[in-house]
Amino acid sequence: METNPIANLNTRSVCSHLVAALWVLLVLLAACDNDKALDDALINYRLDIVTYAGTTDGAATFDYYGRGDSLPVTLLTTWTHDVGAKVGQRVLLRYGLDAMPAGGTASVKAYGISAIVSDTLRVSSLAPDIMGDDPVRLRSLWRTGPFLNVRCEVEYTGQHHRFGLVAEDATLDGDTVVCHLIHSLGGFTAMQWRELYGSFLIDEVIAGRPCRVLRVEVDNDVVRPTTTTYDFEL
Repeated sequence: METNPIANLNTRSVCSHLVAALWVLLVLLAACDNDKALDDALINYRLDIVTYAGTTDGAATFDYYGRGDSLPVTLLTTWTHDVGAKVGQRVLLRYGLDAMPAGGTASVKAYGISAIVSDTLRVSSLAPDIMGDDPVRLRSLWRTGPFLNVRCEVEYTGQHHRFGLVAEDATLDGDTVVCHLIHSLGGFTAMQWRELYGSFLIDEVIAGRPCRVLRVEVDNDVVRPTTTTYDFEL
């Protein structure tokens, strides 16, 4: 079994979404006369990767998945602006909430929404270095429900990057599914490092299979070059 091994990432498009989201946030804050609201938006907030679930009564709704297999929470926000995403797409949400409930729904005040890399786990028989082993600065990897999330830095080129999570097809029916974090600059000149968030739906590949561990190999991390293996229980 082999599918398109990796998706193209237009970093210029992602960055433009980030700038647009930040601009909307600044406009909203400039129009706010409440000092506490201003402080909350800049200091007292949560920053989570969530799934855009459409609108309810004209306001954006998101699904939040906590670490591991905790129950999802539907976030009912105050955001009535264009989210810039399709239903089911993962985004980075900055919002205010005192305490996350253990399931159900929660009403929150949204402060800003940013585009991220939102994709599915791909499958390939190709060697990781063929698909792309350009450097990343890995900050964190974590699983939330059916998603594997990553926060890292990549070098900016102004052109399309290839960035994704790819599983070795030979490991799909074993106890441990081995995946690789792939990054390719496409031969373009690297410039400054920029932060990148990504979220990959893993359930479409592993659902119904006997695997109990998702192993992510990150051989191209320049922050911890000797730590390359990360295991997540399923």
